[in-house]
Amino acid sequence: MLTDASVTMAMTYDNPTGLWQVATRNSAGKWEGNLSTIDANHAYWVQSGKRLTLKFPIPRTAAGTAVFPTVIPVYKGWNMVPASDPAQRAAGTALDEDALFSGLDWAAAQTYDPTTASYTKVTKAQDGSNLKIGNGYMLYVNKDGVIIP
Repeated sequence: MLTDASVTMAMTYDNPTGLWQVATRNSAGKWEGNLSTIDANHAYWVQSGKRLTLKFPIPRTAAGTAVFPTVIPVYKGWNMVPASDPAQRAAGTALDEDALFSGLDWAAAQTYDPTTASYTKVTKAQDGSNLKIGNGYMLYVNKDGVIIP
């Protein structure tokens, strides 16, 4: 799952079941819990004893083309979603929330910045590019829908 030994916990919220999926490292360094894989449809909280830049492999076709999810399903209520970018621009690049959340009936999104130890809230009323590629967001939607990256 996550190979850096300083990572001690990873979790995501699974809206359809209403359960947190969590994996923690035991004293032998093995992962245990109900989170067994990391995928491109979710965002994750990751706990580590040091600052990390995590990179996850992007699945590729036999011809080498990157394979991104065609849609990321979201369900009424809170969802943990990634700000992914099929154009593969650099992490931290500004991304317009109206583009990523196009077609969704959404109310707010929120992310945590460990550098400043603060949360940033994004709402529909804001103008501009308030999301950052590579960040994960808690997104509240008023009804089921899909994100098309």
